[in-house]
Amino acid sequence: MDINFDNTCVFHNESIICSICSECKVGICMECIYSDEHHRGHKVEKINSENTLMIFNIFKDENYNQLLECKKENEKLETKSNKIYKEIEANHTEYLEKIEYTFKQLRNILETQEKDKIRQLITCLEQNEENNSTIKNLLENELKTIDLITEKYKNSLNTIDIIQLFNNNNNNNNNNNNNNNTLKHLEILKHSYQSILIVKEKEQKKNLLCGYHKTNVTFGDEIKSIQENINKTVVVEKGSIYHPNISEKTIKIDGVEFFYFQEGCPVPYGISCVALGGIIKFFDKELIPGSVHTFFLLDGLNLNITMGTIPLSVKNVYIGDIIQPLPQQAIGHGIHTLYFLNGFRHETKVPISKYNHLSKVYIGNTISPIEVIFQNKYI
Repeated sequence: MDINFDNTCVFHNESIICSICSECKVGICMECIYSDEHHRGHKVEKINSENTLMIFNIFKDENYNQLLECKKENEKLETKSNKIYKEIEANHTEYLEKIEYTFKQLRNILETQEKDKIRQLITCLEQNEENNSTIKNLLENELKTIDLITEKYKNSLNTIDIIQLFNNNNNNNNNNNNNNNTLKHLEILKHSYQSILIVKEKEQKKNLLCGYHKTNVTFGDEIKSIQENINKTVVVEKGSIYHPNISEKTIKIDGVEFFYFQEGCPVPYGISCVALGGIIKFFDKELIPGSVHTFFLLDGLNLNITMGTIPLSVKNVYIGDIIQPLPQQAIGHGIHTLYFLNGFRHETKVPISKYNHLSKVYIGNTISPIEVIFQNKYI
């Protein structure tokens, strides 16, 4: 009776394992040897009893137990993933009702915007749903491999005589039996390699949770002037729920904790104070959630601040010795309080009028004068 073993390469399922990569200590095929993505340039040796025994012992003593641990971790990860998605789904329903209620009162002028905002909201949900499916499918596929390997060896791993298997296969070869599917030691080499890959990716899989984005809907202060500011009335935005090592990205200024903004990285929802410093080549305000109400522009900040740079949710702005000037139009009409701190070096005009909410301007020991202009402010 013929017994078939899975002797194909981990990466190239049409190629048979034929060699050992000495550097990686895994079984590989001919395509691996010449592949830039895998083992090209590595030292390769023939499969013999010594290297087969070495890899088997690593598989038996390390990889197999690590594989079982990976299975437990995957179960925990799937539970956490589903919990996050359920919270997002519940918030989605709540926000959807709020959006529909708000736009119902302004139907004639807001119908187009209503559809657009709902589309954004649903898109965010679909992206989270897609991420949930991706994680689930990945874990299910990995679980199949783990179950296949662990079930295959759970009663026999400690009784396998790898040298005997290797010698038997050599005898079969001497008897002109060239059926590669009967080479059990090659299957063990494959399972050992698969175990290494699964264990290696254990920590990386946790980062898949970063693919979730919590949806938040905020209603701007421009409802009274809806026809002029239609795009600012409702904001659908997404922010990361899972954010590892958040404590390492905060700084304290006068006892207040600020989240330190990093270019291209979203600020987690729930953060209220954000500090900007250093050279920022590209600032995307979509990375700032609606929970942020205070900005601190730190000394040395090199950012071209223009109209619309500062998000609508920001009410308070502290301005240190920034590199580039602060144009008048950059002071958004949603800002309530400005603080020009010691060392600010640019001559600046600050308008206070009925067209903005600015009511307080604090000026420290600045290098250049700050001129506050009152333009028929209605109090």
